[in-house]
Amino acid sequence: MNDPCAPSYDSRTKLYHLGFQWNPNGNDWGDIAWGHATSNDLVSWTVCPDTWLSPDKPYDQLGVFTGCMTDLNLKGERDGTLTCFYTSVNHLPISWDIDYTYGSETLSVATSQDAGRTWQKHDCNPILPGPPKQYEVTAWRDPFVSRWPSLAEHFNLPNQNTLFGIISGGIRNRTPTSFVYALDSKNLTKWQFLGILADVGLNTRRSRWSGDMGQNWEVSTFATITEADQKPMDVLIMSSQGLRSPSTTTTIAKPNLCHSTTRQSRVQLWMSGTFQTPKDDIIGRRVLMSHEFGGILDHGCCYAANTFWDPTIEKHVVLGWSAEDDLSDKLRQLQDWSGMLTLPRVLGIQTLTNVSEARNVTLSEMTSFERILQAGGLSTMRTLSIAPHPNLELLRARSKKEGLVDVTLMTGVLHNLALLHPSSQWEMKCEVSLAKSCSKFEIRVAHLEGKSFPLKTVM
Repeated sequence: MNDPCAPSYDSRTKLYHLGFQWNPNGNDWGDIAWGHATSNDLVSWTVCPDTWLSPDKPYDQLGVFTGCMTDLNLKGERDGTLTCFYTSVNHLPISWDIDYTYGSETLSVATSQDAGRTWQKHDCNPILPGPPKQYEVTAWRDPFVSRWPSLAEHFNLPNQNTLFGIISGGIRNRTPTSFVYALDSKNLTKWQFLGILADVGLNTRRSRWSGDMGQNWEVSTFATITEADQKPMDVLIMSSQGLRSPSTTTTIAKPNLCHSTTRQSRVQLWMSGTFQTPKDDIIGRRVLMSHEFGGILDHGCCYAANTFWDPTIEKHVVLGWSAEDDLSDKLRQLQDWSGMLTLPRVLGIQTLTNVSEARNVTLSEMTSFERILQAGGLSTMRTLSIAPHPNLELLRARSKKEGLVDVTLMTGVLHNLALLHPSSQWEMKCEVSLAKSCSKFEIRVAHLEGKSFPLKTVM
């Protein structure tokens, strides 16, 4: 299994839905369909044994790839219908680093009248035959649809009625990006292209906090993050491919460790910016969003992060895919499965006030923060925060029965700490104090499998 697909909460049935790319015929990539699971708390899941959406039409015969869900019917009405948009694939291989075949990835739609148990694909499919033809793209897939009040206001469109869709990819030899569309409020099969969302350049890395923007984006999603008494923050979350150099968390391979190089080619990022007046640049591309600050969403092996609005907590929730990149094929085949989804996490805003300085760098160098000058030379620093979903207290309570690892490390001391915990469900709390000269801290968690120690890293 890989990318999470169409995460959502159905207020009528009080169930969370979660799809995922799935090969029902083996633990190697291929025959991609959607699996399906439901939950009433995001902790305990009921997994459907059958596929949710299968590749059974000419336009999706080679794969039902990542997509999203809305609780509107195709006329933009709420009548109990669920609608999903997905990437339909009829040509392989597709990859950012090979020539693109137009029509290999198309946009299709399916609806459900029975709370997501069964789906009907529509005769209008595919609703978009491919990317805008004026671009030489690296990819065009993974639709995400939601309201975006800031963008609606920018275009003088009705905030509550306008749905925007973005499709991830890139423009070859120019920039990774997301292609932006406005949906017709009366007919959700009609998508109007507005332009590209960002023009950040190839492999841009503004600082060591920013991450490598790569050459292609997958599974990009957007959200307006709000907190009490805070200015809203418009955020784009993107999965970056084609890195020029390994991210800070991929330099962990050591001799005789069973670690592949796959993780070095991708990283999970986020960025925040403001919308510009749509205009054509010198090569005819409309750029809609500036890049003002941003960083790495997850320093471990989380990728293809997908988001949804959870009305039970009134927060945006993110779920990602954790690949089996650290396992050799031999061990992966031995366990007879590959890939998992991450724990649900909540997006928010972290604000630090009365900041005078940072460790070893100037505040302006910290490109993962928005800096707001205060009186007296102090600053307010804002950035995206990420925290466990409140429902994970249920999981925490369960794990405490098996023990909690609690470690306190002394200042300036290098520790090689080996703890053996005989459980697949555990939590480690660390309290760390860093010396002034220290600029990096990392924890390496290894799991024992025969004579190999595959690594997971949390920073």
